[in-house]
Amino acid sequence: MSKYQWALAAVLLAGLPALSACGGDEDDDHAGSELDRVAVEQSARTALTAGSENADVFLGLVTDDLLEDVFSFTREECEARAEECLGDPTAIDTLVVTDISGDRATVEASLDIGEFFLTLAREDNVWRIDDFTSKTPEVPAGVIKVELRADEFAFEFNRDDIPADGNFAFVVTNVGDQTHEVIVQRVPAGFDFEASLLSDEHAGELEDVGFGGPFSPGNGGNVVFGEALGPGQYLLTCYILDREDPAKVPHAQKGMFADFTIE
Repeated sequence: MSKYQWALAAVLLAGLPALSACGGDEDDDHAGSELDRVAVEQSARTALTAGSENADVFLGLVTDDLLEDVFSFTREECEARAEECLGDPTAIDTLVVTDISGDRATVEASLDIGEFFLTLAREDNVWRIDDFTSKTPEVPAGVIKVELRADEFAFEFNRDDIPADGNFAFVVTNVGDQTHEVIVQRVPAGFDFEASLLSDEHAGELEDVGFGGPFSPGNGGNVVFGEALGPGQYLLTCYILDREDPAKVPHAQKGMFADFTIE
């Protein structure tokens, strides 16, 4: 289960049914907009109260496009494999409805793993999550930009572009046909990261230092580190599931990983 997948599951799953965007006085546009705002916000906020055991609620709050593009499952597959599809919930710090235009709404969510945009679509008078993207940070002045391309199933970048002082950011472009993410972790000396990709046995030995995504096909963003990376070996991985594979194997286990070293 990918980081952002279980984060998104927390935002989507609801212990209570989502509020539909009910009408009211048709001549009072302001009241109608306020009702929509409350419906959108409550749908997202109540999502934090449940997990994969409430898959029926989850499936009632998302579109087929979101399931297939972000979760890599069809609706039928998610019903049959709810634990694998949804994962565990995560914490939310803030959630703000920033725009409602017709049958589309935008929400900014601050989760414990990062900042994200949610797009909701009103279908059959119910607001459903239709898209999910990370809020990509700006690259600060003086930080070197290193181009990183994500494809099926590989990361492409020039290691020589990474400065020796570790003061850089990845500028990611998804050139593939599937959604990808970028997880950056520091690995201890002598650690066999290729073997670890096939097992969770050594997961605790990896130190998370950066994350970006999900990046849908043709899109991208930045992976900005909180501080310059110190000397050591680092690993890039994408754990989004291969939606074309019935076994739903993570991209990393199909070769989508790369390492670099800062001396």
